[in-house]
This record gives sequence, structure tokens and C-alpha cells, in this order.
Amino acid sequence: MIRLETQDGLAAQVAAVRLMGLPLAYLENYTTRVRAVTREEIRAAAARYVDPERAAVVVVGDASKIAAQLESIGKVTVEEAK
Repeated sequence: MIRLETQDGLAAQVAAVRLMGLPLAYLENYTTRVRAVTREEIRAAAARYVDPERAAVVVVGDASKIAAQLESIGKVTVEEAK
């Protein structure tokens, strides 16, 4: 996520861009490039990199209130907070 709300945030982003060897225009064009991504491109990337058989969804909350609802979509394992 790009954080440009403060001078510190901007400085950190410029430093990161420089460290990665990216052009300074990277920050100027970031939002435009992100918005240009299509649903089809997202789906293609997900199909290439995400294995649904190994995927996990982490939900934080009161298990007694939400576990039953979650069981309708798959196996639920409750881990107690430590």
C-alpha cells in the first residue's frame, strides 16, 4: 500500500522506489496502473498462483458466534488465542 498522507510516508515511498531501482514516475502512475487491471487479469493471476486446495481463510472473532456460519463453506478449525 502506498502511504503518501505525511511527509514521512512520502519520504519512505521515495526511498523504497529508489532502493528498488524504479523510476520516480512509479509513484505518480501507481494508482492509474492499479485501476487499469481488469477482472480477467486478476482471475488469470489467481488461477496461475493460487492453489484452492491449499488456500486458507483466517477469521478472527468469537467462534461461538461465527463457527456455524463458516462451516457452511468449508472445514472450520478453531484455534484458541494464546
